[in-house]
Amino acid sequence: MQETFSSWINHTREQANIQCAETKNAEQRDLENANSEAHQIHLAAQMRVQQRAHQSLMRLIVYHQLLAFEGFQEAVCALRKMRRVKLRIIFKQLSQAFQQLYVCVRTSRKLWSACRQLVLRMQRSFLAAAFLDLLRAVELSTHERERVATTIALWKAPWMLELFAWWLDYVGDAHKIQWQA
Repeated sequence: MQETFSSWINHTREQANIQCAETKNAEQRDLENANSEAHQIHLAAQMRVQQRAHQSLMRLIVYHQLLAFEGFQEAVCALRKMRRVKLRIIFKQLSQAFQQLYVCVRTSRKLWSACRQLVLRMQRSFLAAAFLDLLRAVELSTHERERVATTIALWKAPWMLELFAWWLDYVGDAHKIQWQA
């Protein structure tokens, strides 16, 4: 539309220039051919009419050029506004993406912390159970040592020594009989 309008304006200018040139040529011919005042008055009136027509045509051209320029300015302003809107949308999306990343990282850290605490709690419970088993084994070992010590202490008693000696004699006699047979 802009090209057709500008081509129309250019065509109109060319036509106006051609008409001006023709009228000037005709005026010069008429001035050369006619010396009368009436003819000169008629030519002056024609020139004024043509000048007014030319001026109104030029005003119309300037007016349409001004309208076209205003349309161009509006289009440029609209493009700038669209660019600002696009940038605002992009910055908003970037902000939301960063916020989501922050939330994901924070959630991930909380989950890692909870898992770490759970694993540490499990390790502590396993370690506590192992220490309890070690404590029971030590208690059982000390109890067994005490029982063996009391048993050995009983064997060291004088009456037990006599009984042990008699038993050895009996076993030894039984063993001799068995070897002889």
